[in-house]
Amino acid sequence: VSTAVLRRITMYHESSIKIMHAAGSGWQPAVLAGLDELTKDVTTAERQILSPYVALAKTILQEVR
Repeated sequence: VSTAVLRRITMYHESSIKIMHAAGSGWQPAVLAGLDELTKDVTTAERQILSPYVALAKTILQEVR
């Protein structure tokens, strides 16, 4: 995975934590939408690497509700 994509993942993680703290109980849709945005502009190879982790994160986030 490229350095640029790793940087985006790190920024997504930091933003998600800020959203969770600021939004109270309504943070799940924003954090889930952020995951979709995270994988939009990556190469096919990077998407294949990231997809299991994104799917796992989505499952965990949906179950936290």
